[in-house]
Amino acid sequence: QTGTWYGQVDNFHTSIPNPAGGDNNFFGDYKNPEYKFDPGMRASFGFRPHYDHWQIDFVWTHMNSKALGFSDLPGIFETSVIIPNPLFFVPQILNNNSVNANATWRSNYNTIDLDINREIPFGKYFGLKGHFGLKNLWLNEKYHIFALAAYSAELPEPLTVVNSESNMVQKIWGIGPMVGLDSFWKVYKGFNLFGKAAFSLVWSHVKSTVLGQFFNGTEPVVVTAM
Repeated sequence: QTGTWYGQVDNFHTSIPNPAGGDNNFFGDYKNPEYKFDPGMRASFGFRPHYDHWQIDFVWTHMNSKALGFSDLPGIFETSVIIPNPLFFVPQILNNNSVNANATWRSNYNTIDLDINREIPFGKYFGLKGHFGLKNLWLNEKYHIFALAAYSAELPEPLTVVNSESNMVQKIWGIGPMVGLDSFWKVYKGFNLFGKAAFSLVWSHVKSTVLGQFFNGTEPVVVTAM
């Protein structure tokens, strides 16, 4: 996953940010969520005709992954700010004050393969298995970004707390042909080595939904939806 940074921590700016307009130069680090992969599973069902080493398999592969990120500036009224990623339509709150932001990304990946294969033995200790078929893919992704800004126009005015969040949901479905070649080596009794190579060309249909909103102790105000 690329381009999923949820904020930029600004360490220095050449002028005081002005929400009403004006140019501001920011220098800082992009904050990306930390990706973690949960265990997956694979199940298959197949049958082998009674001739010529052919086999037909249906293989289901399922994997989940997630990513979490959190950034917090040390205090109020510092010369730092977290700028949300505008690609996800989080309102940019450009103030030289403390901001924290967090992000949660989750992915659910599934494929079902129709795999037609045939073993090609080359002897007792080595063999190949060519295979071809269809790959069916569906992938669901959810990305949530939440940012908080506490600012005051001038001390000792009370702080104003503004929350903003963005939710992106992406659903992908695809189907296409695949082809590959497997190999196996018998090293010793009870111990074998396996190799697998596969190539697929998948036509995909993608549907993305983005909702961005902010609220200040009131009902949420939707700023963008698509």
